[in-house]
Amino acid sequence: MTALQNLTRVHDEPQHIYQGEVTVKRMEDMDVSTCVVDKKTSEEELLTVMSEFRKILSAGKSVAFVICKGALTDAPQVEYKNDYSISREDTIRHIVSVSGEDSIVSTTGK
Repeated sequence: MTALQNLTRVHDEPQHIYQGEVTVKRMEDMDVSTCVVDKKTSEEELLTVMSEFRKILSAGKSVAFVICKGALTDAPQVEYKNDYSISREDTIRHIVSVSGEDSIVSTTGK
């Protein structure tokens, strides 16, 4: 099974699963070379990809790494917090109350 196929097999929020399914296709449509990195990706594989990516970058094109959930097991744990006392719900209520007829565009995630 390829790393790309693994993108759709991870338990995650539905919108994240969809985004994972379409990300590589979007990159291909934009002529961006990609490398999908999962738990099984070796350092040697990354070195090979980086060698190819350097050639692509030197030609003025773009590259992207698509990182699967759980792929960076050695990454430091990040604690998400701040010193603000307003809740997410109160923030949303405030934005809606001042937006009038304007559209609101939002994203998911941290």
